[in-house]
Amino acid sequence: MTLLIFGAASSPCTAIFIKNRNASGFELEYPEACKTIRLDHYVDDFLKGFDSIEEAKRVSKQVYEVHLKAAFELRVWASNKIEILNEMFVTQNNEKMQLGSDTHIEKSLGL
Repeated sequence: MTLLIFGAASSPCTAIFIKNRNASGFELEYPEACKTIRLDHYVDDFLKGFDSIEEAKRVSKQVYEVHLKAAFELRVWASNKIEILNEMFVTQNNEKMQLGSDTHIEKSLGL
């Protein structure tokens, strides 16, 4: 199986299992990012607070890289610090990712 069918009852469980399995494969190379992937995700939503802008940039880029190695591309990013959004990623086909604004309220997981 190469794709996950969203909408099936088992989809969230399968997505979480694969996300965690992928992270375990990069534990030595990206220990902080892999811990974050396991603890700060729900299916395909990544939600994390950081103590500094530098830490947010570093860990977020590593999380993105680990996911990309498994062809799991995080596409929408939001932050309350514009400096973080300004340094976010370019997609594989060189299109700028959709970035949230630091000037309005972003909903996460329907909250």
